[in-house]
Amino acid sequence: MQKIYIIGVDEAGLGPVIGPLVVSGICVATDNLTRLEKIGVKDSKLFGSSRSSRERRRKIWGKTKNILEGFVYRIISAKKISKFNMYDLEIFEIAQILTKLRYQQAERIYIAQLGYLRRQNFLHRLKKVKEEFSSENFVEKLIYQKDADSKFIPVSAASILSKVVRDREVLKICRMVGEEYVSGYPNKKTEEFLQRYWEKHKEFPHWLRRRNQWPVLCRWINNQEKKNGSSP
Repeated sequence: MQKIYIIGVDEAGLGPVIGPLVVSGICVATDNLTRLEKIGVKDSKLFGSSRSSRERRRKIWGKTKNILEGFVYRIISAKKISKFNMYDLEIFEIAQILTKLRYQQAERIYIAQLGYLRRQNFLHRLKKVKEEFSSENFVEKLIYQKDADSKFIPVSAASILSKVVRDREVLKICRMVGEEYVSGYPNKKTEEFLQRYWEKHKEFPHWLRRRNQWPVLCRWINNQEKKNGSSP
């Protein structure tokens, strides 16, 4: 009996001010969806960001990857995020992921909505990367939805992979600067983390997303630039 394949795509790290954004895609046979559900695959955000939650995600991914037909992840650096349009960066990587996963062979392709980007705008931008994504066959098999990570198991699996990779990359940053783990999302811990870094190094790190609109970050950058006499 011929296997039927489904692809799921999701990202992790859209909102943080520290570290990369990770986009991942997975391919799974439909007869393995129940297995994924049984081992606890669900939207990675539901696990939280504590050390035990990160470890739980990592363990579940260890079991998940052995059930999949294939998986791909792409890391978008904070430097790129600070320089280019976020949607353009994500869509370019999604195109590469779909190609590597041989999307033509999939019966369905589930992609979690990118921020506030609607389906038609997403498709318009995607076909600019590769014209083949404008084909009727692709458009018909695409399910592009908000909160897809909590609705569809393949997207949940991709969400876990993205979060595991981002957890790892952020942990590298924290260890590199001799700090305890911080999520990098806009909160008091991140603010204190950045303040300590500035007081020690007197420069902006390459892993800081300087275009993030978090008021605390904007104020912090403006104040430090005034003190330092530098320009944006």
